[in-house]
Formats: sequence, C-alpha cells, structure tokens
Amino acid sequence: MFEYKGKKYDFKFTKEKVSEIETATGKSLIAEWQEQKGLFRLTTLDVIFQLCIKPATGSDFLNQQDGLDAGNGYMNEHGYGPVCMMIINQLKKDVPFLFLVS
Repeated sequence: MFEYKGKKYDFKFTKEKVSEIETATGKSLIAEWQEQKGLFRLTTLDVIFQLCIKPATGSDFLNQQDGLDAGNGYMNEHGYGPVCMMIINQLKKDVPFLFLVS
C-alpha cells in the first residue's frame, strides 16, 4: 500500500494483468526484472501504473491516467528503487507462480 496526495492505493496483479503488461512492453516482466538486476525500466513502470493501481478501499482499478499520475507522483516523492521493490513484493504475493523454479 502507498499513499499519495492523502489517498491510499494498492498495486494488484493477476495473471491477466501481467499478460497485459508483457504485451504492452514486448517483454517478460520477470525477465526484465532479472536483466535489470531487480529494477524495471521506466516505461514498464508507467504501464504497471496505468494497469495495476487501485484504491486501497475499492475493488476497481484506477483509470490509466489516474494510475499513471498516482504512481509517478509517489515515485517522484519516494524514489525509483523503493517503488520497484514494492512492485516485486506485491508480485510475489499476488502471482507467486512467477517466482517458482523447479
């Protein structure tokens, strides 16, 4: 959960949301995270902000512009690295199968 301009938000990921992100960026989300040594490209973060932010008290996702504004605003205040870590932690919680290895 994060707070921006007095409102609380959550990142929420599903298999479908991850597929949408990968389609928009043309790259596997986990492959990018590994290649970038635990970070995401700014363009990928923008797509995540547009697709995967919802109010902490609601079930509907923000529209893309509001998600982009909230995500970038929070990142500008708290930093790039902490936002990437927050996203990874939420991915591990919401879609843990992405991190399983055999």
